[in-house]
Amino acid sequence: MKWLLILAAALPLIATEPNLKRAAFRPVERAMDNRLLTLTNDDQVEILGTTRGLYLDGYGAVFTTEVSLILTPSLSPFRQRMPEQDIKRTHDRKLSRVPQVRQAMKEMMAAAAKALDGIPPREQIVLSMRFLYQSWEDTAGLPSQIVMKAERASLLKKPVSDSAIQTEEY
Repeated sequence: MKWLLILAAALPLIATEPNLKRAAFRPVERAMDNRLLTLTNDDQVEILGTTRGLYLDGYGAVFTTEVSLILTPSLSPFRQRMPEQDIKRTHDRKLSRVPQVRQAMKEMMAAAAKALDGIPPREQIVLSMRFLYQSWEDTAGLPSQIVMKAERASLLKKPVSDSAIQTEEY
């Protein structure tokens, strides 16, 4: 009789235990990378570190990636200093890209919440995107990282409320 009470108490824990395997994350990671690559038809984002996801028991899914907001010109033996007009043009292009990236991140989080149905509704979906810059770049007004997180349940609602997603920029 005593073991029945223990089993009955443990059943909710067993029933809500996520059944997530590494394979469940691969399509989500690829979809996030593809979304970044198709952000615009021109002036492509450069993915420097493909998206990686993992599940933290009791917390949720966490995805990280590293990108350059555009294909950034680089220095070479033939161009050892970046001209001022190229520095300004690069900065302006990257600055205009940030709002597009924020919107894409929200869409990627909602898609991840839908795809990872093994994650309990009250656990989090987190997306952290780091932005890398060349040493010669003007980074004024540009984030070095954006982190977004939300409960999976709130990401499944249509439309996803902006207030449901907590955003931190560094």
